[in-house]
Amino acid sequence: MSGGLMDARDYRDGAGSVRVRAKIKEKDESTVLIKEIPPGTTTESLTASIEDASRKGKIKIKSINDFTAESVEIEIKAPGGVAAGKLIDALYAFTDCEVTISSRIVVIRDNRPVEMTVSEVLRENTAQLLRTLKLELELEEKKQLQEMHVRTLVRIFVENRLYKKIETCRTGESVQEAIVEGFRPFRKELLRDLTPEDLQMLLDVRIRRISLFDINKHREEMEKVKADLTETQKNLKNLTRYAISHLQGLLEKYGPMYPRLTRSSRHDEIDAREVAFKAFRVAYDREAGYVGHKVSGEEFKTECTKFDKLLIVFKDGHYKVIDLPEKLFVGPDLYYCAVPDRDRIYTMVYTDRDATYIKRFTFGGSILNKEYFCVPPKSRILFLEPGTPEQLYIKYKPAPHQKIHQQVCSPSEIDVKGVKTLGRQLTIKDVGSIGSKPPRGWDTETPTPKLQFI
Repeated sequence: MSGGLMDARDYRDGAGSVRVRAKIKEKDESTVLIKEIPPGTTTESLTASIEDASRKGKIKIKSINDFTAESVEIEIKAPGGVAAGKLIDALYAFTDCEVTISSRIVVIRDNRPVEMTVSEVLRENTAQLLRTLKLELELEEKKQLQEMHVRTLVRIFVENRLYKKIETCRTGESVQEAIVEGFRPFRKELLRDLTPEDLQMLLDVRIRRISLFDINKHREEMEKVKADLTETQKNLKNLTRYAISHLQGLLEKYGPMYPRLTRSSRHDEIDAREVAFKAFRVAYDREAGYVGHKVSGEEFKTECTKFDKLLIVFKDGHYKVIDLPEKLFVGPDLYYCAVPDRDRIYTMVYTDRDATYIKRFTFGGSILNKEYFCVPPKSRILFLEPGTPEQLYIKYKPAPHQKIHQQVCSPSEIDVKGVKTLGRQLTIKDVGSIGSKPPRGWDTETPTPKLQFI
């Protein structure tokens, strides 16, 4: 059934919105049960939204089963390694297990559509209710006064045998005159003057009613009518109190028949990025030149969420941050690919025509799809790795009269700066290979001198 938990902090008196969540509980470590769904959804639409989120990689589920009969029961199993608690957060973030219901109240007032707040609608409806209740009470008062008047006429007519005066009358006019004349001594007891309708009513009184007239019963009935009239007049004088009592009566009568299903609650904000599953595997196919989560390459394999961006760095030092691609052609010169972290420290070695340099830096912030350079023009990257290796192993290309063929250095001796820093000169020799591990052909028997930065 519809229900769930409602957070109305942004309702803004009917001009905002409310967030409603399904009621989800953990059945065990890897299974959750949905017991109530938000208004406006059905079990079919809710399961469809969950399956759609799973297909798009927003969440991971092992299976989903709808056992709904008299009450809602949707069972969702998480795959191995995914806790039920994390699955619940992801369901709220990426499916119709949490919906936002916007409120915009448009009503017809004075034959024109107007937008109003809840408070304004309540004031208008309250004023209308008071007017309606007042008209009802005034109508009831009129009926009760008429009943008292009629009962008084009948009592006087019977008790004082005024009907005897019309026995000798030969015309209708003389009958009416006799009745009017007979009531003249009792005018003070009447609420108003006699009308033709009153006279006709008295003439219609049957003999049986006259013979069976019970003065005591008549008094009891009159007292009841007077009491009802007093209550009606009291309510007219205290219309607001009467309206409150009227509404309370409606609540007592109909409230149990229509219980409130949605309960008020305060929802913690869920950061969709934090609860997103790493459902995409990015790879690079150097031979084909494509990178993306629909590429079956072997390089730069990275698990990503749908919200992640991608940092791609090329051999000539140009780089940019892009949206997660399905399959993007970048060519054969991609040097590094990963999810960007503006504060992550990188160690880089690059060379130009004259020398080789080393630097430690952070990429910092960048504009999406804008091209930047992390090395000077006409340079190329020899080494790039996140973090700070304990030691770099440098092997030089053979050259005449070259006495030192390999060296090591400690990148931690270099200060961390911005991405555009030139860094420290490493050597003017031609570097054959460099890495955080000894490269192929590394001479382990000969002492290796440590390089001093210039």
